[in-house]
Amino acid sequence: MPLQTLSTLTCNDITGLILAGGRSSRMGGQDKGLIQLHGLPQAQWLAQQLRLQTAGVLISANRHINIYQRFGFPVIQDDDDSFAGPLAGILAALRHCPTSLLLVTPCDTPAVHPELALLLLRRLQQDERPLAYIQTISTTGESRDHPGFALIHRDLSGQLEAYLASGQRRVLQWFREQKASVCVVPDHISFHNLNTPEAVSAYQSVAGSR
Repeated sequence: MPLQTLSTLTCNDITGLILAGGRSSRMGGQDKGLIQLHGLPQAQWLAQQLRLQTAGVLISANRHINIYQRFGFPVIQDDDDSFAGPLAGILAALRHCPTSLLLVTPCDTPAVHPELALLLLRRLQQDERPLAYIQTISTTGESRDHPGFALIHRDLSGQLEAYLASGQRRVLQWFREQKASVCVVPDHISFHNLNTPEAVSAYQSVAGSR
């Protein structure tokens, strides 16, 4: 990959991806991307935000395809119906990505960080790496990896395909194998997952009281 070209890329060279293709086991099987948040299905709400900082948005989904298609964004399905995890959704999206870079975000967060694309792009360019992901630092100094938020060059699709073909599925392990850059940022609500009914209810109660 000609990494020297990374320096010329901008947010117009980034396509956003909302990952909504899982089984949602911690939500009792309820499709997380379709849970109402701010008056819209969660995936639609997030996609509308993500398009403000990218050239376009894709949605990764493996259920309720007809509903997701109504949101007005292309819907990408995994290559098979095995629900092989987020990397399978990322691989399918990389194959359909019309731009050089793919910005990955999960569907179960309450918002997209307003500078997510720019933060990751700067980190990727500074380190001259084809992959960067978020790590947050809390006010107490505790760090936490968030591999669900990542910027990936589409040229890595071959490496990802080989990794999945070997039977591996761990996102962070593959990132580390690619020597991914780590973008360290202060903790923010946009990186908090609402992946249980209790978490969704708690967030909605707080948001509704504002």
